[in-house]
Amino acid sequence: ASASAPTARDSVRVMGGTLQYSARGKGMPIVLLSGGPGYAGSFLEPVFAHLSERHRVVLPDQRGTGLSVAFDDATRFTVANAVEDIEALRRRLGVERIDLIGHSWGGMLAMVYASTYPEHTSGLTLIGSGGFDAGADAIISERLRARLTKSDRDSMRVLSARLGNQSNQESALRAMRLLNWKAYQFDPANARKLSAYLTPNGFNGRTARWMTSDLERSRPRIATDLDRASIALGRLPVLIVYGEADVIGLATAPELRRRFPSAKEVVIKRSGHHPWIESPAALYQSIDLFLDDRP
Repeated sequence: ASASAPTARDSVRVMGGTLQYSARGKGMPIVLLSGGPGYAGSFLEPVFAHLSERHRVVLPDQRGTGLSVAFDDATRFTVANAVEDIEALRRRLGVERIDLIGHSWGGMLAMVYASTYPEHTSGLTLIGSGGFDAGADAIISERLRARLTKSDRDSMRVLSARLGNQSNQESALRAMRLLNWKAYQFDPANARKLSAYLTPNGFNGRTARWMTSDLERSRPRIATDLDRASIALGRLPVLIVYGEADVIGLATAPELRRRFPSAKEVVIKRSGHHPWIESPAALYQSIDLFLDDRP
């Protein structure tokens, strides 16, 4: 059904450039936020296709990704600007409230938007979301390293040495991500299915570096802001969902439970960090049930 439904392409002016997005379906809009940072909206295309069969779904290319590439200044790549991009998109859609579904970094961005604009947020679905508590990153790094083979780690060191060469930087970074993705899967062989997203239009390494730098600088302030907004956030319907082998979801689940004590939590069997790749039926069922239970 979704394959035959028309997909509208549109754009909205934001600070430093233009945000491109796709929309499909009917009803109150759900905004999908890809992870990374650095991945285009196409990273969540299968989720977009499924949800748009029953809902109005909006899939933006976040600044510096996909078709939203007219951003050439590192100072433009901030979490605050990314939040304002979502707010500009909401106003462009002409609605009072939006649901947000975010994967990984997209989940983090969804949380920050909700804490900044709780009056314009109707619900959150956090898929393998990152978090803001200190200490989780070290746990994630240790678990990722443990899941890679010695050969994988040796290859990562060789590729890391190439990052200093500007001409090889992008290709080396993409190769490192593909290797690293093996550690994110329930079945490492499924990392091959993600290679299609490591194209120049699918992943922007420069955007990833610039946005990650600001994210690291902003993390303590954002954590404080989330704490201050705890009452408003506590009123939101929230779904926390992650794979049983998701090193990020497992590490951040305690923080998300603390921030959203009334949230529904679902652990997807036989899945890692990308459940729409490894266990799509279970992921879609959890999201559908969550959305169907809403007023």
